Amino acid sequence: APRSLKTKLEAHEWTQVLFSHFTGEFLPKSYVTKFHQEEGSGRISHLTVNGQKTIQAVNYIYCGPIKNLKTLLPEGALNPKAFQKLAKNQYWTAVGLDLLHNHSVTNSNSVHILSGTTQDELGPCVGVFHPSAEVNGENLQYSQWLTFLEDEEAEDTEVVGAALKKIKRQIKRAYPDALENLKFERILVVPSYAGNGDLKLSGNLTLPGVENFWVGSAQMNPQRNLLGALLQAELVSSALGCHPMEQQTQVTESQLPEAEG
Repeated sequence: APRSLKTKLEAHEWTQVLFSHFTGEFLPKSYVTKFHQEEGSGRISHLTVNGQKTIQAVNYIYCGPIKNLKTLLPEGALNPKAFQKLAKNQYWTAVGLDLLHNHSVTNSNSVHILSGTTQDELGPCVGVFHPSAEVNGENLQYSQWLTFLEDEEAEDTEVVGAALKKIKRQIKRAYPDALENLKFERILVVPSYAGNGDLKLSGNLTLPGVENFWVGSAQMNPQRNLLGALLQAELVSSALGCHPMEQQTQVTESQLPEAEG
């Protein structure tokens, strides 16, 4: 049976809570293009942002896709075997579709897993309908849908378009009137959202041989996706001494509340 974990705050509200106590500098349009290491130092000395700006720090925490480390890390930071493993790992692009319906489609709060009537290269999609609500005199309902494509396939925009069309076909087959006169539609494509990061780390989650480079990516955690990101962040914070854990709680499938329906 499908299971889900309902949090007291929606995920999009978490960032608002974090920012209310944040005192650092937030650089949303800055992308790391290279980490640099002084030869023989065993430490990252500085990084390059957007190909030109240099930033220096004492410690560095990397939370991005593991496969990108192939090009971001300085030469010699990874041995040839580790480099080959990163190149062979399979990663998945998340393709999301958010819809605002102009009427109440369903009262079900179950996790929907919809698949086509015939087998094809595109897999099923998963989605949920949020409770309907009255907005400016209209009874509206919001739904969210997600499917995955291999990173290599997702580089082709036609494949991404086909995946979105299939999601809509699946929704229409289950709820024939759901897509009529939509109020709002949003597409989200996140490359390398999921995958298994086959990279050996030291006991305190640093890259072996680079003592000030921590890896906080969800792809390195036994759990995956958002839960894996949260748990990995907690482990890295503990290793840095910023957020010591007196008691570590593991969330298992048996602890997740069963969805209705």
